[in-house]
Amino acid sequence: FLGKLFRKGNPLLAFLVTGFEAGMMGYSLYTLLFGAENPNLYKVTGLAKIDYADFDPVLLMMANVGVVVVPKDSPYKTFKDLIEAAKSGKTVKMGSTGPGGLPFVATTMIEKVHGVKFPQIQFDGEGPAVTAIMGKHIDAVAVGLLSCANFINAGNVRALAVISPERVPAVKQVPAITEFYAKEYKPYLPWGAFFGVFVKKGTPKEAYDTLQKAYLKAYNDPKFDEFAKTMGGVKLGLTGEAARKYINQNQSVSAWLLYDAGGAKESPEKFGIPRPAHK
Repeated sequence: FLGKLFRKGNPLLAFLVTGFEAGMMGYSLYTLLFGAENPNLYKVTGLAKIDYADFDPVLLMMANVGVVVVPKDSPYKTFKDLIEAAKSGKTVKMGSTGPGGLPFVATTMIEKVHGVKFPQIQFDGEGPAVTAIMGKHIDAVAVGLLSCANFINAGNVRALAVISPERVPAVKQVPAITEFYAKEYKPYLPWGAFFGVFVKKGTPKEAYDTLQKAYLKAYNDPKFDEFAKTMGGVKLGLTGEAARKYINQNQSVSAWLLYDAGGAKESPEKFGIPRPAHK
């Protein structure tokens, strides 16, 4: 859509601190950062001194909504069953990918909301955690929908709830977590992983506008609609202040949950990150 050829390097670069900091080295029409939500935690974890406050979002394309899954023949038929079991003192083993990952932050959110504690079993990624669910090695895990939408629809795992204020079209049979506990989760939602394209603050408006126009054109292409639907993603299409608000909400929730759980080196307050507002 830009009529230019982009050189593609390490596909994981945007998720690494080195790649994130490289986005600050300068700007031109061809210097872009393709990033996810991870940098929202860089300051509180001590991984970097910059975060998305140092960038302007060209477009937030898609969200990767969290979903709580259990083995397909689990005794937990609903999300409420899982919570009541934990409240009763039953040991419910939850999968995790370590502090900062979506499974860890989502589980910490659930613990905080309901006043329960889950033993977290760490895996080297969401894929292995979902595999562990299918093998019945753990009782439950909260992962991004992109990693297990196909398994849910194939009946390989049972999804109890999407961590979203509403149902997600790709798995419309799965209840939203707010259908069980609307008031309790309202301060934390919307929340989840996201994917976007960014430029360094100070990028000339002409270049920014050109990029935004091109990415919006690609975003509205039916091929992207099909991609999002197939993968289980939720299209966002956010730019400008709407994108900034979404990013800040995600950072507020994730940073404070991580800090309260002891997984952050610095208080979010130090960086002016507010606690989630109770609405």
